[in-house]
Amino acid sequence: MTWIFAYGSNMHLADLRRWLRLHDAEDAFPHRWEPARLAGYELAWNYRSIARRGGAANAMPRAGGELRGLALAGSERMLAALDAKEGHPGRYDRGRVPLTATLLADGSAVQAWLYRVAPAHELDVPVAPRAAYLQLLIEAAHEHDLGADYVRHVRASARRAKQ
Repeated sequence: MTWIFAYGSNMHLADLRRWLRLHDAEDAFPHRWEPARLAGYELAWNYRSIARRGGAANAMPRAGGELRGLALAGSERMLAALDAKEGHPGRYDRGRVPLTATLLADGSAVQAWLYRVAPAHELDVPVAPRAAYLQLLIEAAHEHDLGADYVRHVRASARRAKQ
């Protein structure tokens, strides 16, 4: 079983299923998902997505940070499909080794891949997400009970990116 830590649009399972269906990869849909957190990272808006026509989420290292998201479990086919979706290793890179994510429900740890924007595509200035993209993150946070404080954090970080 392969785990991926999703913190952007991949947390929105209906949107992920739509993308997989459009790319003839519906069999790559995760077979399990759990709310999770990744210590030492924070949400950043330092990437401009061509597909989303605005800012898209990135995970940036930060001492003491905590990034909430969804741990997705699936097959190697899921990993290959998400590599294609995220443009690995070009636009987003999933790193060399999985990181430890903590499942919120029971506190257990899993080794999960993390997609981060490749350094060549990280921008020095924030890029605000479009309303539709931001809504995907907020809907997913509500659906998976990531907490009202996290929803407030996502909204506030997107507002700061507009300034």
